Amino acid sequence: MKVWLVTNAYLPEKGGLVTYTRNLALQLIKEGKDVGIITSNLKDKNLKRIEEIEGVEVSRIDYSSVPIFLKPFAPLVYFYLTYKHIKNIDIKENDIVISRFYTFALAVALAKKIKKHIFISPLIASKLQYIEAKETKKFKKIYLYFTLPQLAFLDKMAIKLSPFIAVLSNSKQKEVADYYNIKDQKSISVIPPGVDMSRFNLPSSHEKNSIRSSLGYSIEDKIIVCVSRLSTEKNLEILFHTINDMKDANIKLAIVGEGHSRGNLERLISKYKLEQRVKLWGARQNVEDFYKMADTFILLSKYEGFGHVYLEALSCGLPCIAARSNPPVTITASDEIIINDKIGYLVNYDQKKEIIEAISNCLEQGNENQKYRRDYVMENYTWSKHFNVIENIVTTDM
Repeated sequence: MKVWLVTNAYLPEKGGLVTYTRNLALQLIKEGKDVGIITSNLKDKNLKRIEEIEGVEVSRIDYSSVPIFLKPFAPLVYFYLTYKHIKNIDIKENDIVISRFYTFALAVALAKKIKKHIFISPLIASKLQYIEAKETKKFKKIYLYFTLPQLAFLDKMAIKLSPFIAVLSNSKQKEVADYYNIKDQKSISVIPPGVDMSRFNLPSSHEKNSIRSSLGYSIEDKIIVCVSRLSTEKNLEILFHTINDMKDANIKLAIVGEGHSRGNLERLISKYKLEQRVKLWGARQNVEDFYKMADTFILLSKYEGFGHVYLEALSCGLPCIAARSNPPVTITASDEIIINDKIGYLVNYDQKKEIIEAISNCLEQGNENQKYRRDYVMENYTWSKHFNVIENIVTTDM
């Protein structure tokens, strides 16, 4: 039996789906399982079509040759290329396929008809694009709205045709069931993810201060870290408004990640003269160092499938601040992770007073409850448990 992980992006790309795929793949390799990854090159011609990364064979679909006149139909074109590629891959009847992206899930469902295939939906693709389209201007807005029906159709078909459907959180289970009119909500399995506990761990005081020094921070700084894609649904602008209202110059905000909202965030830094207090670090390979040198973690997403970054932060002992779920304005799984004040605080996504109070509470905690947070993650979120649940689901009717 081989386990196939299929998703639209993999290393050297970054992001939640890449993190999920890599961590699960490494855990399965550690357990002696045969693993293959099917992904795309995201139009990067320099990436190899087939290569081995960390003991896993990665097969990439080439998206770079799509002519520009077909761009308005990109979702359909990329789906077709994915379908052709997967059709030629030797996936056995007894193999397990775990899909994490709608076009790949649909391609597997149509090209292979594998019984042990589960689509773990990260987000409703059309919802995410609608959020981005509302905040975008000019030609990109037209493009996003034009392709929206294509995304909606492909996502719906992936949900309809995949033998098994799952999500990472209870909030996403309800949202998917409501959105696609699935009467039996429990037919959508909830399978919480894991986290790499060996990479994300509690730092010693010496390690914490050493990392700070190497990154240009001091021992006296009160550091809030945010690890996130720089995009509209992540609601990062409120952090800049909040920091501007907090007059303690030792409070610093470090944002790790890259994305299309970077220009707007840079303008806010300039507008509020926050150059000495806020830094955009871009995408980093050593993201664990930023957790380890920080005092608290914050991410106030308005739309989030689960939020692996909260688990990473908690594993490093950090209290977390997140936006509470309040559909349809905010749809998150934060209240499923942050279950008490030892873990962190839930706030309304746009209320500066609440956010400032939560930050102050987290900073006052200091080193309290670090081990509690890490133990909480270890007890509830492991990759072994995650895969065992998947295996049980797809073999139930065999």
